[in-house]
Amino acid sequence: MPRNIINRYLVRELLTPILLCLLVFTLVLMTGRLVQLADLVINKGVEAASLLTLLSTMLLPFMAIALPLAFLMGGLIGLGRLCADNEITALRATGVGLLNMARPVFALALICALLTALIAMWVAPWGKRTFKATLLEMTRSKASISLQKHLFIKQFKNLVLYADHLDERSGQMTGIFIVETQGVEGPLVIFADSGRLVSNPQEQSITLQLYDGAMHRQEADATTGAYQVIRFNRYDIRPNLGTTMTAPKFAQRISPNEMTMGSLWQATQSGDERGWAARAELHSRLCAPLAPILFALFILPFAMQTQRSGSSGGFTAGLLIYLIYYLLTSAAATLATELHIHPALSFWTLHLAFLLTGLYLLRQSALERPSWLLVEIDNGVLFIKQRLGRRNAHD
Repeated sequence: MPRNIINRYLVRELLTPILLCLLVFTLVLMTGRLVQLADLVINKGVEAASLLTLLSTMLLPFMAIALPLAFLMGGLIGLGRLCADNEITALRATGVGLLNMARPVFALALICALLTALIAMWVAPWGKRTFKATLLEMTRSKASISLQKHLFIKQFKNLVLYADHLDERSGQMTGIFIVETQGVEGPLVIFADSGRLVSNPQEQSITLQLYDGAMHRQEADATTGAYQVIRFNRYDIRPNLGTTMTAPKFAQRISPNEMTMGSLWQATQSGDERGWAARAELHSRLCAPLAPILFALFILPFAMQTQRSGSSGGFTAGLLIYLIYYLLTSAAATLATELHIHPALSFWTLHLAFLLTGLYLLRQSALERPSWLLVEIDNGVLFIKQRLGRRNAHD
């Protein structure tokens, strides 16, 4: 049988479960955010077009996680099915070795690695920045739309707003009356001749600017009974619209996972905590494309030596591999950020260990030698299936 026909067949058999896993894992990873987006539609009245913009920009960062995971799980499921149907045995009988069968797997791994590099290094940070900017603009627009003259606006959590006149085009207000709550100090009553609601994309904030007015406050201490009147030419208030539409992160500086590669490289030159966080983020992005290639080393050995436990064996093995990889990369990021350990000793040592382990398992499978690690995993999956089968039989 020509080799290119075999390669195309293996690619086709692997590509379908990989794409299905990518769809499933993306939906699973986005479930929490979908609840927040549903709240924006139901309670905040966000339009469908704006919601689609948020959904698309929010999807991009998740792809850097979902794509390597889908490749690993889809590859194990696809090759596991071929092993269960004895197709791998038939290919070996025709003289097709394991290393020859590994070529389509590594070709798909290389494609996934290139896509993961593109997403992790450039697309995902852009998506995070765009998501925050879009959410901020939606918040400002929603607040401006909700403002109406001759009505008490109570959508802000920390104040109640009333305006005599409102220009719907410019958002300029006149004859403003505000009651702002300030905790234990008691409410602050504000009168202003004019004002407007503005957004600051650089600071990621929304501000209510008031002009030519006065603030009135009764001190909380009943014994003194002091009453304060403070006049101002301009006074800015930061409205609180709740945790869904705005968050304290908007007032902070841009985080390392939102920086461009150039900005992230410049931030690594600093010796403070932010510099160490930037170094961890930089090396995390550089290591991200290695995940599909490393997973390719594990797919063939695990798919071929967990046949006794059926398709669930490959699925369990994939979850175990990714769980270990995810926990170790998270630990590497913590070591680099919190303990100031150089990323070469955390991120790259971890990936080197994965590489050596994968090469060992692949060599053992090519020589048709059993690996104790794979045997123990297969036995463990069989034990769990038997226990669950007995429990279901008793029920």
